[in-house]
Amino acid sequence: AGTTAMKVYSGTGWDTMSNKFTATGGTVTTYGAYTVHTFTSSGTFTAEAEGSITVLMVGGGASGGGRHGGGGGGGGVLYIPSTTISANNYTVTIGGGGSGVTSSTRGNSGGNTTFFSQTALGGGAGGSYNNLAGYTGGSGGGGGYNNTGAAGGASQPGPTGGVSGTGYA
Repeated sequence: AGTTAMKVYSGTGWDTMSNKFTATGGTVTTYGAYTVHTFTSSGTFTAEAEGSITVLMVGGGASGGGRHGGGGGGGGVLYIPSTTISANNYTVTIGGGGSGVTSSTRGNSGGNTTFFSQTALGGGAGGSYNNLAGYTGGSGGGGGYNNTGAAGGASQPGPTGGVSGTGYA
């Protein structure tokens, strides 16, 4: 017994029809059977048909505090091993890193990265001299000088809206 498949004539031969998922957006790279869309700046991911995707998102890292400051926190990581999306345009917002500081000031928190109604939190700003605490973020910023400038907490949640996955701080 043979396999039954629908075919279409291409003008030069018969091709098996398929419902392959295709998409555009970002820098596209192929690794074996996997196609990866990498966004290093904000843009649009366009799914040309319904399909299953894997998502890895990282928030922007924070800057450290000035003068005896704590280190800036790393951006939170959100991993969604498999979710189905519809044919549509999806906005991708990439969280930038926190800008550096001078003097005895607290650092700047990193920006959030968002896609498909999910958010990877930016890192928390690093604390600074005179007991300025680090801020909470995807990963919290380090505390400032004098031992009472506490580190910020890590707060990256998992996916929302019924999507399965894991958040890492």
